[in-house]
Amino acid sequence: MKQWLGRTPELYSVDHEVAALSRNDPVGLIEELYQSDPEQLAKRPFRGIKFPHDIDSKYALGLYQKYFPKTKFVVQIRHPLLWFQSYYNFRIWKIYNEGLNITFPPPRDLVGPCLTNGEPWSCLSEPKHFCKADNVCTDGAKFHIAISRLGLTPMNTTKELDLLQHHHNHTMTIHKTHQPVFLLEMDQWKDPVGGDYAEKLRHDLGDFLGIGGPLPKRTPYKHRETWVEGKSIRICEPQHKAVRHVLLDIARNVADWILDYLLESPQIVVSSKEHFRDLMKLYRRDPCRAATTTDSTETKKEDAKQQQKTKSSSKEKKKDEEEEEQE
Repeated sequence: MKQWLGRTPELYSVDHEVAALSRNDPVGLIEELYQSDPEQLAKRPFRGIKFPHDIDSKYALGLYQKYFPKTKFVVQIRHPLLWFQSYYNFRIWKIYNEGLNITFPPPRDLVGPCLTNGEPWSCLSEPKHFCKADNVCTDGAKFHIAISRLGLTPMNTTKELDLLQHHHNHTMTIHKTHQPVFLLEMDQWKDPVGGDYAEKLRHDLGDFLGIGGPLPKRTPYKHRETWVEGKSIRICEPQHKAVRHVLLDIARNVADWILDYLLESPQIVVSSKEHFRDLMKLYRRDPCRAATTTDSTETKKEDAKQQQKTKSSSKEKKKDEEEEEQE
């Protein structure tokens, strides 16, 4: 997303992820935003960064509130199962690609928090020996808990507090933002048949950022080959059933909190709200079952095609034999 936003003439987007505030370094962010590329900064009045872990780090939200109170947040989420699989495989690929001598834990060892000391933060500001696996853990998929730290919902009922488990003992701080927050689901960029949601999203996000028009059209993203044979995972495979069960519980909680509470906030901005709701409802389902059903359907189709080919071939063979007998 950062490269795409960087193509917007009015917006200067740093071309790499910036962890400065998550590492408790506001000066580092100022240097990135105001000193890293003076020529571009002079041409573009808006400035932005991408760093997903700002929302679940110990320091970042407090520093935004203190030094950058007018910051607008754009939060993109995806189904927790797919997020975990993608993030796990990315970390595996990075180890392999950089030739690092690191043994990455199997998924079954990454259930729970990302820090070995049990704290709920992302693994950035803590000493390295507390980090399990570079922020790959099932608790990292609790997007609702991270987003709740922006203070956009009442959090005054037992039902909501049960969904936001950390609020029972206040282990994560809340830093209420007074700015609007744009929330999108990753599949909103995919237009189903008869839909034009991606185009509307491009316009709505441009309006949200205040750049005076739609964002540039997205070019198809070329996925790099990140599969490492014998190391990468497919989360739907039977050996990951226990991890999948944990992630599905998290996914349902994410959906319930967003649909029942977050979307009620006047500060939350979503594009094509009903379509967004439909995508969130899918979090209550197991995408692996859908994949299995699709695979099964495709297999049946292929079998039917093969049977038809066999029948056709048999008919042609029989016809040839009859013609030979007549000759």
